[in-house]
Amino acid sequence: MSQREEYSNTFKFTSIPSLSALSANPKNVQSTFLKIPSQHISGVDEAIIEKQPDVAFSDVLVIHAGSRNLRLGRASDAFPKEVPHLIVRKVYLREEPGAESKAPIDMSAVSDSFTEFIRYETELLAPVQEDLKQRMREQKIRSVPNAHSQVVGYNEQIIPESIPDHNDPYKIDWTEVTDEMNHIVGLKALRLASLKTTQTSAAPGREYQFRAFYPIQHGLLNVKDYTSARACMADMQTIWTESIESELEIPRKEFPSYNVVWVVPDLFSKVHLREAITMLLQEMCFRGVTVLQESVAATFGAGITTACVLDIGAQKTSVACVEDGMCVAATRVNLKYGGDDVTAFLMKLLSGSSFPYKDFDPKLNAYDWLLADELKEKFCTFHESEMMVNLCDFYVRTPDRPTSLHRMKVYDEVLLAPRALFHPQVIDFGKKLKHIAFEETYLDIDAEEEGNGDELSSEAMAANLVAYRTYIQSPDKFTNGHLKRKQSASLNVEMVDAAGMMSGSTTPERSKRLKKDAGGGSDADVVLIVQLDATKPDSTGNVNNILEPQPEDEAMRDLPLTHFLRRRRAIGMLKDVSMPLNDAVAQSFSLYASSYPEAKEAELESRIKKLCSSILVVGGGALITGLGKQLEVRVAAALQATVLKKRLDSLSSNNFTSALIPRVLQNPRDIDSRVLVWKGGAVFGKLDMCNDLWIRRRNWENGGMSGSIAKLMFPWD
Repeated sequence: MSQREEYSNTFKFTSIPSLSALSANPKNVQSTFLKIPSQHISGVDEAIIEKQPDVAFSDVLVIHAGSRNLRLGRASDAFPKEVPHLIVRKVYLREEPGAESKAPIDMSAVSDSFTEFIRYETELLAPVQEDLKQRMREQKIRSVPNAHSQVVGYNEQIIPESIPDHNDPYKIDWTEVTDEMNHIVGLKALRLASLKTTQTSAAPGREYQFRAFYPIQHGLLNVKDYTSARACMADMQTIWTESIESELEIPRKEFPSYNVVWVVPDLFSKVHLREAITMLLQEMCFRGVTVLQESVAATFGAGITTACVLDIGAQKTSVACVEDGMCVAATRVNLKYGGDDVTAFLMKLLSGSSFPYKDFDPKLNAYDWLLADELKEKFCTFHESEMMVNLCDFYVRTPDRPTSLHRMKVYDEVLLAPRALFHPQVIDFGKKLKHIAFEETYLDIDAEEEGNGDELSSEAMAANLVAYRTYIQSPDKFTNGHLKRKQSASLNVEMVDAAGMMSGSTTPERSKRLKKDAGGGSDADVVLIVQLDATKPDSTGNVNNILEPQPEDEAMRDLPLTHFLRRRRAIGMLKDVSMPLNDAVAQSFSLYASSYPEAKEAELESRIKKLCSSILVVGGGALITGLGKQLEVRVAAALQATVLKKRLDSLSSNNFTSALIPRVLQNPRDIDSRVLVWKGGAVFGKLDMCNDLWIRRRNWENGGMSGSIAKLMFPWD
């Protein structure tokens, strides 16, 4: 062998020594790739799934939209961004110079839930006042003599104090209106400097005004200010898009890189759900959407699996039992009152005590409504120990005026106002829900076109509408929730005609069409179809059956009164939306017991006690001081009067059942009750199970709702 061949293999391309491969130890293998079903991508999704950035879940957005506020943020954020859920649009009163001006426009949507819906009659206020006096007697608290005269005398003579702008640390920067503005969203919309009629500089004589629109009212899509679901969703899309861009600093072009966890009410409209998912996936172009109910999100945020969730919002209150992370559908109760009604009742009481701010007009000025809401948050309480003449002060900030400091005295107004939650008879639900029940809205039309089983028959629709209108106009014709027996068919014709008058039509053709839609028959059948509560026993224990003759069509029997509301699954009968808060919680427990399988009756008592000891109160209304103690006392009394208590007693082997002791949870884990639901949505978006629940754009375009039902966390019934 030559010397050259001997050293030819000693040269190396690097000075780093090579290491032999390590032997694979099965104990050190941590990969779960393709070991769970969620990692097997279906053929439909392969073309659209891209590599996810997944940096601490910053690519997941959580959206919780309410009647007043919109809360949104990334799942990785500690707290959400909160913006008013409204849009102010320019509305032209005169389209062309010299044209006839249109009718004046109600400028503020906040007036729809204000003092005109509060009943201030003495006989309705007496139970509220007696309730407060009873609580004071139990705690041995004496009332102040001549307190009301002291309050009125002081408030009438007080003079506000003017504060210069440079001494006001909370001075508001008001939004100035220009001709270029077509709409304003968020907090700027509530801070418009002027809502008066304005003429455009580009076209003199063409007048316009700005009007506020809230896309969601009472937990439903706004059916009063919009004529179609698409128009309502267009405003909602504008609000959500601009809020995400301004608050989260996510440009519109990056939306396809984000998934969305959308928190919806426990009782929802199918039209609302379908249109919103279409908007998020096809209009806003998000990568995926999953839907979570509010009650389930609240338990995720609180870190518990079983609870009775009481959500007191601005315009609706909902109760639902959650067990093992799933909402029990049969226990959902929806009440159409909330924090706004407490605010309205407070201002009605303060106006009777000579409220010192004489220019208070929430119907025109949005900042006056914000002032009223601030007074509720600062002064309303359930603590009877504060029942004395108190001196309070508040600041009024208006455009083009210096800030003024007002002082006033209050007595029982701040304690009576929050008791509207337990005495809802002070709210006029006939006026408040008139625009929902008296007219056929786009929610009904769109649902019928979809054919998704959310509706009653068209024959039942017309019959229930007649009965509801008759109830609103002539409540004296009803006794104990039942329609009185009519003696002649002519009276029933008058009732049908009266219903037509309220809807703007009194023609004979309308009466004929109503009778035809009701399945034919006589005039009496048109009104006598509806039985409000046919199974409710009277004082003798017999079942009431006064609505005879009944129609032969089986589908038209025992129909609820407010058929439009139940058709949208958000409300049942009128009494179902106006019951006191403590009765609603007790009814939810009773509904849970009635839906419990008989085979597990032995476990019913322990499960009811577990729910009763975990009443989770969320929402802005939960911030009223003393609410938790009031709920515990009143719910305990309400449970003793229910059939559930007797059923539990019968299940006990020794004929002895320990009392159901309610326990209210407020601000668990030191999280604000207003953001607890959003926080639960953020926790849900981080779970591995969420990978199976994303509704992708391709899935939605191919299968729609029918192809995505399997990815919902709740039954689509």
